[in-house]
Amino acid sequence: MTTKQQQSDEFEELYLKERKKSSVLLIATIVLALIASGSLIWAVSKGSNTQDLPNGVTNQGVNGQGGLRGNGPGMTLDIKSFFKDDGSVDTDKVDEITSRMPSGASSRFTDMIKEQVDQAVKDGDITQEQADALNKEIGITTESSNES
Repeated sequence: MTTKQQQSDEFEELYLKERKKSSVLLIATIVLALIASGSLIWAVSKGSNTQDLPNGVTNQGVNGQGGLRGNGPGMTLDIKSFFKDDGSVDTDKVDEITSRMPSGASSRFTDMIKEQVDQAVKDGDITQEQADALNKEIGITTESSNES
């Protein structure tokens, strides 16, 4: 074997080693890029559905996708969550909700709550007396609470 052929064989061996390293590095880079992309997509989709809302409040608008529904914000309140086990109004919960009301939105917020409270009475989830007590605590005046 000549020196030239030996150098050629060495060069080919080194080339194949480096090519193998490059292939492994490329595969590792692609896998990490896919993992990072998947994590980013998951975080964005998870973050867009999660808001800093108190317990009992969900952000579901038309078709459950948030946003505006009718004339008010797309929030749905679990009206029953505003009551303690004994049926009395949970004032701490009401204070928590009203303290998070955005400024300037109080009339829209109270209109939305009044509608949902009225619906909860119609559905039989709460009594009219409970509805009146909750409305009073929130600061909503209604015909039935004005009459008493």
